[in-house]
Amino acid sequence: MLRPLSLLFIAFFFFSAVAGAQPASSAVEEDLLSRPHLRKEFNETRQDSRKTEELITALEQTTGREWDRYPAYVFAYYSALVGLRAKFSVNPFTKISCLRRSIRMLDEAVARAEDDMDVRFVRFACLQSFPNMMGVPGKRSWDVEPLCAMLKARGSSRFDKSLRLETAQWLLKSDQLTPEQREEISVVLKDISGESP
Repeated sequence: MLRPLSLLFIAFFFFSAVAGAQPASSAVEEDLLSRPHLRKEFNETRQDSRKTEELITALEQTTGREWDRYPAYVFAYYSALVGLRAKFSVNPFTKISCLRRSIRMLDEAVARAEDDMDVRFVRFACLQSFPNMMGVPGKRSWDVEPLCAMLKARGSSRFDKSLRLETAQWLLKSDQLTPEQREEISVVLKDISGESP
């Protein structure tokens, strides 16, 4: 009689340990895919090809490349990483292939979430740095008006402060703003800078 009871306890502890381990995996996934964490990781990869490849691999493993199941901002950052892969490639064919793929995927991410500042900003920032030969000069202004509108909107605080600051700064550095937009975004930047964290 003791034997079946012992097996029951062993089975209970085994399944408890397995069930307890799953949330840790889910927590790691949540952390990797959170907006602030993903933005931070992306910014750290911009000058390091090894980190770029590591983040691409981590995202592919976490999502299983099933991008429709995840928020558009995750797909936007992944798309931008594909563009970074082009930056670090020495093979011209790989460069062009990655850039084309990145542009196509960034457009798809924006189509999925037109009102997401993160998604719009990622595409805007990428297009500013992609070479003209990729047909991006005409596309570079596509996100300016929506980003300006999002920054000026009363509900813009739904996006975190660091994203709004970075977006406003990139817009001001770009040559895409009209003088009126430049003045408006300068005021918005001062307002955002004065906010508490």
